[in-house]
Amino acid sequence: MKKVILLSTLFCMVTALLFGCKAPGPVKQTDDVHNLTKGYEYRAVTEYEYYVGSVNEKYTAVQGCCLVGNELVIPINQPSAIAQEFTILHVVDVETGELLRTSDPLPLDHCNDLTYIEKENVILAAHSHAPGGSNRHRYTKINPQTFEIVEVKDLPYSLFAMAYSSEKDMYASGRGDNTYDVWDGNLNPVFSREVEDAGAIRQGIYCDDKYIYVSCWQPNKILVYDWEYNFIRTIPIFFTDMPENIEPEGLFVKDGIMYVSCFLGGTAFVFRLSFFLQ
Repeated sequence: MKKVILLSTLFCMVTALLFGCKAPGPVKQTDDVHNLTKGYEYRAVTEYEYYVGSVNEKYTAVQGCCLVGNELVIPINQPSAIAQEFTILHVVDVETGELLRTSDPLPLDHCNDLTYIEKENVILAAHSHAPGGSNRHRYTKINPQTFEIVEVKDLPYSLFAMAYSSEKDMYASGRGDNTYDVWDGNLNPVFSREVEDAGAIRQGIYCDDKYIYVSCWQPNKILVYDWEYNFIRTIPIFFTDMPENIEPEGLFVKDGIMYVSCFLGGTAFVFRLSFFLQ
């Protein structure tokens, strides 16, 4: 099927050049981010799924989510530049967006991103930063059912976000500069690499056994790397009928489909992604 789509697209482009016809718009290639053909440029087009509102009007900053089975965990914190930030975890049905339960306010600072560690049945929250620039090395592990804090530790390197791959039993994280890190299953550092500047505000990290994905804002896009942080591609994200200031925060995959959770006006919006040839 991929070859048919690619040949059809190339035929239309050649026809347009030879006969002055208008070339077609983006052609849908796949819903599976792993099926993107090497050497071609893609865009991610969003399809709205649902929104999740904060249960507390003082908690308005949506951060990066993670998937725990059929439940999506979305952190929404109370932003502050002078005091410690607290976060309420909102757990929803990933299919419908129905709110299932919420945590009490947790001392997770900015809580910039979450990842689920299946082997331990815990969520890892990257604190990212706190007032005065502290806690940039800190993570907290939380039980996703009871919200009990299981562990709080500082790593040797800072992290704005961290993701865990159960297939590889390894972690990927990014620092405040352009350096990324890989960690083993016990959170011992394996190696670090500096990459080209993202040209955007990096938000969250998701990974699987093949790739590491970084969601970015201004402009909205996904940066894709392999596990040695070799650059693979940039995928611009296009939102339909949404304000320009919508922020992609967290990425997750359910049944082979990639989704992005976003921050807009104190509310989390969840979108399905489809990938089109540019």
